[in-house]
Amino acid sequence: MGRSLMSCKDVSSLIGQSLDGRLPLADRIRIRVHLLFCEACKRFSFQVRFLEKTMEATIRDGPPPESGSPGLSPEARERILGEIRKGKNP
Repeated sequence: MGRSLMSCKDVSSLIGQSLDGRLPLADRIRIRVHLLFCEACKRFSFQVRFLEKTMEATIRDGPPPESGSPGLSPEARERILGEIRKGKNP
């Protein structure tokens, strides 16, 4: 059995790894326990999730019109979203 207490460095690393796929239950629980007590890691986790959702929305819907960017073709959006979804459901 692994350590029960995790450092902020360990937690931030696992939060990053969680973007690539689902973590084992034990790691998810240890992260949640850590986030109950650590505001800095809780803020980091929120920021990572916010960026992930924002990137997915930009890929799906294109950049906001005020950005002046032509964005991705619909085919490229679908291909990228498919890869993102595959990574979340290994």
